[in-house]
Amino acid sequence: MYRYHAIADFKGADLSVTVKGLVWGKGYKWETFIPSVNPISYAMMGLLPQFQRTEVQIYETINILLKAHYDISYLPQMYRMNI
Repeated sequence: MYRYHAIADFKGADLSVTVKGLVWGKGYKWETFIPSVNPISYAMMGLLPQFQRTEVQIYETINILLKAHYDISYLPQMYRMNI
């Protein structure tokens, strides 16, 4: 797996927390409003081009959050590397 973050950063995430929204890139031409943000939706925002994350990074982060909170492990086959 590609490790761009410390796994410990996500294991304690409270998936029940939701903020009303956030503005990404305020003042720039790619300014984006994202409503109703929680840890999983925030991680998935990386799939948007203005967030500049790879699909591997996004799916790894989602997998870490799901495993830590729900004990569900899911990573699409195409992103499994020597697991």
